[in-house]
Amino acid sequence: RKRKEKALRKLETMEANLTRVADLTSEIRRQLGPLGRQAEAARKAAVIQAEARDARLRLLADELAQLTSAMEQEAADETELLRRRAEVESALATARAAVADSEQQLAAGGPVLAAERERWIALRTTAERLQSVHSLAEERLRLLRADDEDETTTGRDPEELLAQAQQAREQERALLAEVAAAKDALVIARDAREAAEGDAAAEQRRVAAHARAVADRREGLAKLAGQVGARRSRLEAAEAEIGRLTEAAAASLARAIAADQEFAALEGSIADEEEGEEGLDAAYEAAAQRQEAARADLDRWVEEERTADRERTALTARLDALRLGLRRKDGAATLLGSEEVATSGTLAQSLRVAPGDEVAIAAALGYAAEAVTVADLTAASAAVAHLRDQEGGRATILVQGAPAPADPAPALPAGARWARASVTVPDALDGALTRLLDGVVLVADDAAARALVEQSGDLTAVTPAGDVVTAAYVRGGSADAPSLIETQAAVDETEAELRSAATRLDQARFHVAGARTALEQATAAADGHLERLHESDARMAAVAEQLGSLGSASRAARAEVERLERAREQAAAAMADDQAALAELTARFEAASAEPEESEEDFPDRT
Repeated sequence: RKRKEKALRKLETMEANLTRVADLTSEIRRQLGPLGRQAEAARKAAVIQAEARDARLRLLADELAQLTSAMEQEAADETELLRRRAEVESALATARAAVADSEQQLAAGGPVLAAERERWIALRTTAERLQSVHSLAEERLRLLRADDEDETTTGRDPEELLAQAQQAREQERALLAEVAAAKDALVIARDAREAAEGDAAAEQRRVAAHARAVADRREGLAKLAGQVGARRSRLEAAEAEIGRLTEAAAASLARAIAADQEFAALEGSIADEEEGEEGLDAAYEAAAQRQEAARADLDRWVEEERTADRERTALTARLDALRLGLRRKDGAATLLGSEEVATSGTLAQSLRVAPGDEVAIAAALGYAAEAVTVADLTAASAAVAHLRDQEGGRATILVQGAPAPADPAPALPAGARWARASVTVPDALDGALTRLLDGVVLVADDAAARALVEQSGDLTAVTPAGDVVTAAYVRGGSADAPSLIETQAAVDETEAELRSAATRLDQARFHVAGARTALEQATAAADGHLERLHESDARMAAVAEQLGSLGSASRAARAEVERLERAREQAAAAMADDQAALAELTARFEAASAEPEESEEDFPDRT
């Protein structure tokens, strides 16, 4: 029978363990469901991210190919423009060199031509003077020949000669006076000649300048006109280039300003985004902390539920085993199972023993520990008769309402206490239990029991191990099977623990449901904050990329503005040089065009 009961208890324990394993399996399956869905969602998200990344890379590759092609085309165009520019600059340099060579030759031939003209004028003047001297010499020679003829043809007397001499002296004096006057006139004439020579030199220089102007007019008027036209064309081209450069610089500056304004606006927006990002980070961290707290709370309550479930299962199995131990197959069981006998239950069910005194009280009660309670002696007699008639065995019957002994309780030594004080029963059984435990004292050990009995032989001492010591006998030894009182106490204790475990289990399940709901809400909130944080990160990345593009565009535009300004300044400087050259060429051209065309015969001879 004991082996069967033990096997049944083991089977019940195994069944409880299997039930618990099934519950754990279902709980694990239930908890793995969301994890599986999350894993599936993560796989789908990974696939979507891979496709999005591949699409983005393809778009970037296509854009890179287009930009590379455009850059190569622009490089080819730029190379062609540079080649054409080099050719034009080479041709321009050749033309400028030819113009400079011609101008140098002209500048070198001008003084030579002027010197030759001055030499021709000087030679002409000298020839005229020589012609005048030759005419004067011929006139004097003619006069001298006439005097010689007079002298050779006529004979004069001395008087005539004296008269002639006197006349000659007078003529001499007159001639001397004329000579003096002529000398004065010569000085005046020399001064006048020098003044005339200065005027003649100035006039000759004017004539030379006029000759140069005439030469310029005759030889370089067309060239000057071509140079003036070329300079004007260069000025017009320079003005157009300056206008184009100014417009391009203004457009580049406008692009730079627009890029700066958009950059500043984006910086303001990114500052707001960063403030919102900090708020999102804080919100996500708070949500994650709440999620972790909810998960920890759920884990704690799940563990509490499992612990309470294990305790309940173990206590249920223990309670069932203890209740099996209460099922007796003796006279008491016959009476309790009979409908013909009016019983009130068992003493073990009615009394409550202080914790730790169960063994001692069971030993003190002895056979009465398994007694059945009835209302009075008549019921007790009927119960005994029923057992006799049914051959149901023997039983101890405790009568309710029995009077308690009237003897006062003597004083006990230190460490001893009355057994009746450790037991609580209903009022109907108080007298009967008092009689059963009359004179029974609970002591600490065997030595105390012997000392108490030796001191007072009317008392019965009971130790915590269940040894009963009296003056007449001692009952004790090794541990016996648990008594009904011990078993009932264990049942009561187990039922109380089972109720407590069931209460904790219900509370844990209630808290698990609430914690699971809170975890789902916290997870949803954290996922929402994380999604918003990812969206904000994506926006921040896009804004940062746009800021980089705008910064590059602004720097490129400002560099283009600086390059165009330098080019415009160079073009303006070149235009200023061309304007100065044009003014000089225009003045020469106007001077050459304004003077009438004259020849050397238009100028009278001057001495």
